[in-house]
Amino acid sequence: MIIWWKNEWQVRPLTKLDPDNQPEAWQQAVESVNRKVPSHRIVKECGAKDYETHPSTQYLPNR
Repeated sequence: MIIWWKNEWQVRPLTKLDPDNQPEAWQQAVESVNRKVPSHRIVKECGAKDYETHPSTQYLPNR
């Protein structure tokens, strides 16, 4: 089952990642909250982790 976001604010941190890495970061966020819809904070944390594993990703934390 695919877990979809409920509003744009939840997925905004993913826009800072390379498009190829966005689905992976979203999936990590979903799994970190037991397959429920993750909050903005959780998505942001998973996006930062994804950046650490893919340093070529253009992640701009203050954007």
